[in-house]
Amino acid sequence: MILVTGDTGSGKSAVAEALFDGIKTEKYYLATMERSDELSEKRIEKHRRMREGKGFTTIEFTCDITRSLPLIGEGSALLLECATNLLSNLMFSGDERPGAQEAADKALEQILALREKTGLYVVVTNETGSWQGDYSGETREFIRAQEILNEALKKTAEKVITT
Repeated sequence: MILVTGDTGSGKSAVAEALFDGIKTEKYYLATMERSDELSEKRIEKHRRMREGKGFTTIEFTCDITRSLPLIGEGSALLLECATNLLSNLMFSGDERPGAQEAADKALEQILALREKTGLYVVVTNETGSWQGDYSGETREFIRAQEILNEALKKTAEKVITT
């Protein structure tokens, strides 16, 4: 598992996709962004254009990414874009509002479940260092969850690339 991490807009996605150049096995792109507004639609379209012609089969699951397991070939290459969106979806979709530790644990469990089936596995995540501000409530809890998840991902990844 390779973790690609960095600030928003740092080029993480392009770096992650470049790791798949020349890969001859099946390549999957697991997209986790929820379509919630015009901004999310634009980001989804941008990422579709970025991976156009690169041989990825796109799978979209926003909360329970383990549902993608039957769709992913054994020993294939998988790009998870991204852990931050998954975490956000787990924390804020639906009626339940899990705490930081619970949400991070759930996201990590799902991410690691996919690792067992793939050959090359690249996970993209956002760093929280540039998220400056006087946040309170749910936002602060989300930042805490992201930090917990990132630390766990860094410990389990074979390689970490920071953009």
